[in-house]
Amino acid sequence: MAVSFLYATVAGAGGKTGADWANAYDQTQIDAALSALSNQVLLIEADTYTTAALTYSATGTLANPVGLIAVNKTTHIDDGSRAIFDGQSSVANMLTCTAPYAIMGNISVINCTGIGIIVTSGSVGGLIYNCLSQSNNSGWFLQTAVYYTIISCGAVSNTTTGFDNIGTCTMLGCYAYNNGTDGFEMYDIATLLRCIAHNNTTGVEGRRYDNILHCIIDGNTTGITSTLFGSMAAFFNKGTNNTTFLSASKPIHADWNFLFNNGTDYTWTGENSEYKTLNDVAMTAHFFEDLANDDFNSTSLDESVGIAWDKIDGTTIPYLSPMPYVYPTGATPTYAGLTHIEANSKGGFELAWTAGTNLTHYEIYISTSSLSWATSEICAAIPLGLDKTAIYKDASGNDLQHGTDYYVGVRGFNDGSRDSNTAELILGLKGSAGSFVVRQAPTGGPF
Repeated sequence: MAVSFLYATVAGAGGKTGADWANAYDQTQIDAALSALSNQVLLIEADTYTTAALTYSATGTLANPVGLIAVNKTTHIDDGSRAIFDGQSSVANMLTCTAPYAIMGNISVINCTGIGIIVTSGSVGGLIYNCLSQSNNSGWFLQTAVYYTIISCGAVSNTTTGFDNIGTCTMLGCYAYNNGTDGFEMYDIATLLRCIAHNNTTGVEGRRYDNILHCIIDGNTTGITSTLFGSMAAFFNKGTNNTTFLSASKPIHADWNFLFNNGTDYTWTGENSEYKTLNDVAMTAHFFEDLANDDFNSTSLDESVGIAWDKIDGTTIPYLSPMPYVYPTGATPTYAGLTHIEANSKGGFELAWTAGTNLTHYEIYISTSSLSWATSEICAAIPLGLDKTAIYKDASGNDLQHGTDYYVGVRGFNDGSRDSNTAELILGLKGSAGSFVVRQAPTGGPF
């Protein structure tokens, strides 16, 4: 049976029957619609909603799932634009999903006194993508989310936990930034793959049969803990800038993790004294150079969330690129501009800039002609907190070429909004290998 669609906007339209956009439900009707879906997907415009708490309780099946998906307000296509449900500090738990075989996409929940998004008893076999829980007391509760796949979802700046009690879920490309306690708190038989835990008190808390694979664990007080049940695995992760990368008192198998600039790499106590790691690598500048020269091939972990490095003013600078493609909602970003740019001996450009405000990351633009500031010119995304990097590739992933002039710029980004800075620098790669020349700074630029 083919799926059918219902439609909703903040104010609604026409007869408010939900039959089409001309007769869209209004926001007060969304809760009832989420209970009545049957082989249907509710499309809502990407806008800000101030509803009461919602319960997504329709019954889906493997053959006939149900869906809640936000689409672009103007084009009505799924382009990653998100609908924001604002609890206005008066709603406790905004969105509770009890529906089996449910799909949810492009939803943000903010400003709740309890939990932003709950997936609970009865939910099985669902898909959640490009959703965000930000500035709530707790971000997500997923303990009884059974066999869910969660893709490119975020938990940002929640007072306590980001993703709480993750059940038998597979999380792909998800991110937890700036949460008060745990970024990811795993429960049983959960998997984190290519996820990022940044600047939380604890990046990842694991339990029995959990797997942490190819993740970036950066800037946390404790990167990974194993304190309950045990028998978990942490393989092929990149641990940088944590006070302690891994603190374990229950059995854990940690192997082939790549570590750099942590205060302490490992703390072993209790039952875990015999579970030492094997084959871990303390990443030095030389090892980072090997990774860069290998271009993050399969022998040096994965290409999509690689750590790269370079040195600016004698300091080794790791950077993460690219980040997941969804970011928190916030004010218009501002950014003061580039403060340093030069060529290095390895065939790349080194950049530094003044830290911006109201943003979640920086974007590096590069082109062989004056920048149009199109997203197709972006060659790297640099997370907040890092204001230096080096680039060796153009926006298509090709090596920078000798005899070519490049226009380079940096912008701040926050949830689809970019700052208005248009300063660019022209650099020429001239002569023999490794010979670069800075040719010109534009009028009004940062120098």
